[in-house]
Amino acid sequence: RRTTAADAYCLFTFSIAPRKVGKLEDMGYYKSYKELFFLFFILTQRLISGKQCEGKNLPVSDPLRIGSKKKIAEEECTQRAKVGDRISVHYDGILYSDCSKFDSSRDREEPFSFTLGKNEVIKGWDDGLRGMCVGDIRKLTIPSDLAYGDQGSGDKIPPGSTLVFEIELIDVKKAASPRKKQQKRKKKTKKKKTVQNEDALL
Repeated sequence: RRTTAADAYCLFTFSIAPRKVGKLEDMGYYKSYKELFFLFFILTQRLISGKQCEGKNLPVSDPLRIGSKKKIAEEECTQRAKVGDRISVHYDGILYSDCSKFDSSRDREEPFSFTLGKNEVIKGWDDGLRGMCVGDIRKLTIPSDLAYGDQGSGDKIPPGSTLVFEIELIDVKKAASPRKKQQKRKKKTKKKKTVQNEDALL
């Protein structure tokens, strides 16, 4: 149910109702004016933004929302996605405002692969997919400043759009450790030197 002005008024009023008049310390559950103003701000934002599929986007200032649709048990988690890993996912993407689908790897029957945390995708993905296990499914609700911003993307994603993705992690290819990278570089250097020496002998 959508939060109404009456709901906001009642919650705000009763939460700050004083137990003893004259003492700030005795005001309901909230101990300072800063907390009261913060509560009022949150309620106002909820009234303005509305819910999914009601024709509005979330405020740009809203944080990334991460929900779990399916979570693999900790003892069964064999691979967890970290920054630098090459991961493959299946996803469905819809607009928060009207719930129209704008993209889907499942419809194409082809997983999408990218390197996590390297700016190959929108920031909402880089931040929202960290720590996933293979088999996990997350729902990401991404405000526009963590997606395509005021530019939008193509014909299907208007400027300022809040995006909603349901994403399943299919595979993780772990990033090479710095030590392994150094070993690879040394091997390449040795090969180059060997080739140069052979050319010199000829």
